[in-house]
Amino acid sequence: MKNWLQTSQWRQITGDFLASLSFVNLCFLRVWLALESPGEWYVYKNPPTLVGPGVLFLTIVIAALGVWGAAFAVRQIRWPRVQFLCLIAGGALLWVPADFVSRTLYQRLLYLLHRPLTRLTFVSFALAFGVLVLVAAIWWSRVALGVIRGVLLALSPLVVLCAIDTSWQVLRALQVFAAFPHEGPALVAHAPGPRVLWLIFDEFDQGLAFANRPKGLSLPDLDRLRSEFLYATRAVPPSGNTSTSIPSLIAGQVIIEANPMGGQDLEVTDQRGKTESWITMPSIFGAVHQRGLNSAIVGWYHPYGRLFTHSVADCSWRECAGATPTLLLENYTQRRGLWRGVLDLLQRQALTELPFLYRYPSFHFNAGTAGDWNVYRQHQEADYLAIRTKAFALASDPRFDLVYVHWPVPHPLGIYDEAQGEVSAQTRENYLNNLKLVDVTLRDLRSSMKSSGMWDKTSVLISSDHPLRAFWKDEVPWQPEELAVVDQARSSNVPFLLKMAGQETGITYDGRINTVLTHDLILKILDGSVRTAANVTSFLDFHKDSEVNNTAGAEIRE
Repeated sequence: MKNWLQTSQWRQITGDFLASLSFVNLCFLRVWLALESPGEWYVYKNPPTLVGPGVLFLTIVIAALGVWGAAFAVRQIRWPRVQFLCLIAGGALLWVPADFVSRTLYQRLLYLLHRPLTRLTFVSFALAFGVLVLVAAIWWSRVALGVIRGVLLALSPLVVLCAIDTSWQVLRALQVFAAFPHEGPALVAHAPGPRVLWLIFDEFDQGLAFANRPKGLSLPDLDRLRSEFLYATRAVPPSGNTSTSIPSLIAGQVIIEANPMGGQDLEVTDQRGKTESWITMPSIFGAVHQRGLNSAIVGWYHPYGRLFTHSVADCSWRECAGATPTLLLENYTQRRGLWRGVLDLLQRQALTELPFLYRYPSFHFNAGTAGDWNVYRQHQEADYLAIRTKAFALASDPRFDLVYVHWPVPHPLGIYDEAQGEVSAQTRENYLNNLKLVDVTLRDLRSSMKSSGMWDKTSVLISSDHPLRAFWKDEVPWQPEELAVVDQARSSNVPFLLKMAGQETGITYDGRINTVLTHDLILKILDGSVRTAANVTSFLDFHKDSEVNNTAGAEIRE
């Protein structure tokens, strides 16, 4: 025992643990940076808490104990060759933090040089440098090990600094969120006029819903609406993802890039390269308010309540539980507990840094673990039900001239149990069953509005922000029959169905349209200059050669 507690050995043990802690901390540095970034706050409904930093800190300590234990065991090995191989294997793990540093350095070089530097060029230099380091480590292993250990010890204070900085950002977020506006303008009393119900179903795919519908998939109410509405067969979204397509639709101009700027705003760049704040751009809701009319929002993903409070009389929104890994980590831990959160973070980080694990579906579903997606499904079920209740009420409220609803379906994961005829987080179905949920939702919404007498008085527009994206097929567990048809039937188009108030006869429109024109079309309807389906056709024909309509839009994000 006395030998064990000798000063030199104690220093060795302490040094090994600090080096292990530093190494693990560097492996999780990208997670620290995400938690520290105010840009992450954009998708949070409520301010971030200390749950994320707490789980991360505990995960690092636990992983460091494992690394320290492995290092201690290697020191006890009496066979030099085995010990040497273990040292080489341990040194190879330095690739994890080195990869993060190289990517960060690469991005910094691009910024400083203001000129193209291909990833291939940079990786070539990085590989050459790595080979030299490896050769040095083999020939002078003890010297190299000593240098690496010294560097790790020098960087060990980063653990505490990251924890302090992240905790400070959480405290700052509490103040920032408290300052957000919470009340919009009062309802304006005015004579009855045209009203529009604008329904955006997230990730609603034209091919799977209509053009290339899989055999056996029955969507009777969508088929009924198609026969009664103006149905555009070649509608393309302004962008390929929610973060840019929704701003495009609301602003009426194509947005090609969007970067979160804290909890209340996006920095957006349009197709001409102009960058500005989304919250200061003209919006359809601002235009409706300026006309002395009332609009309402029921949304998902974007923080609508913080973006448009100044111009919308009624606004509610739900966060997307898996919008960012940090938000998913917080939601997962709050639902499953601290230790499950630690295990999940270890698992997810292993997937991030060790891509070969992707081939084992039981271990993960790409960017998330099995546990991540179970929590995501539970949140999506709650989101859908809350949005449905609010949307049904506003759709039948004659005081609102424009009601905008952004639905979290048919966006995966699946939450509709067709056998039971109910929404459920226990189902393991995915996209095709969510299409059935869209069909059921429209059936019930139509019935509700018929009962209130508002269906025939309302122009109803049904569309999407983007079609189904290909990356989902590798990210979640699909039923075999779904996987067999989904990828082949996907489309680059989105559904576009519009019923003018009082319309009973359907029209098929085969011209190409970019749905960014929705902004101007709705304002024309509210102004009374577009009253019939024939007027809509004329509007679309008039704009068919416009620059906006012929913008290809961003590719669907893979």
